[in-house]
Amino acid sequence: MNIFGGYKTQTVTQLANVLSAFELKNITLRQCRVYFACLVITAAREAAERSRLNVKRSKEVTSRYLLKELCSLTGCPITRIRGEVKNLESVGLLLFTESAIIFTQTPLPGSHALRETLCSRRSAARPIPLSRPLLRFLASCTKASTVKTALAYAVRGLTLSRTGEVGGKGSVKATWIAKVMGLSERSVRNARLELLELESVSYTHLTLPTSDLV
Repeated sequence: MNIFGGYKTQTVTQLANVLSAFELKNITLRQCRVYFACLVITAAREAAERSRLNVKRSKEVTSRYLLKELCSLTGCPITRIRGEVKNLESVGLLLFTESAIIFTQTPLPGSHALRETLCSRRSAARPIPLSRPLLRFLASCTKASTVKTALAYAVRGLTLSRTGEVGGKGSVKATWIAKVMGLSERSVRNARLELLELESVSYTHLTLPTSDLV
């Protein structure tokens, strides 16, 4: 399966870190959105680097990561973005510099239970291919239930083979998402409808189940 716009991977451990930090109130929803915005601009730099190598240009290009890009993706003013990034750093989710963004790969305190649940007997290091359009949506989404539901579908349904092939098979019940993500079944179903509508215009590319959830 080809994902429109490319993708950026996150392991189950990394997603569990973010979700757990939010549930423990160590970070806010806005800071979650800034985290996903950081993934967007990192994916863009990586795509640009691959393009540069493919055309074999001799000139070396140094990537720069700017806070104003996070402002554009999240709609937050630069004065707020600085503080949000600092808090993401203080809780250990990432390190942001002008030359690189480093995302924590090891489990953070308080994330172990959720990580085990999301693994579903598979590896916690399993890479989840999150499409760049989906990440842009998550960076701008102001509904926690929609963010959590989208990530639950991604973890349960998206896979990446060793050859780089993206797969979109699997099923998940609204009851499971509600229990794991701390949501009501009604909010999960509403979020699913919203994501299906977005997917119909080639925005999220989650490959959601077409049958009704039970």
